[in-house]
Amino acid sequence: MKLQYDKSNDTLHIHLDVRDVQDTFEVMPGVLLQFDDQGHLVGIGVANASHMADLTSVETEGLSSATPG
Repeated sequence: MKLQYDKSNDTLHIHLDVRDVQDTFEVMPGVLLQFDDQGHLVGIGVANASHMADLTSVETEGLSSATPG
């Protein structure tokens, strides 16, 4: 997983997987869910991110670098 913030256009993208995006759905103004060709969620995009979330810090919990399975 990778978080990417573009300050120049105030967009946040959360890459959940490296698979190609097939479909994108706007679930509310400025919030996009991206899916691969199998219907798996692979990304989340947020426009005007600094107005929708506190971007001053990021915390993780329960994540490890180990691959499941």
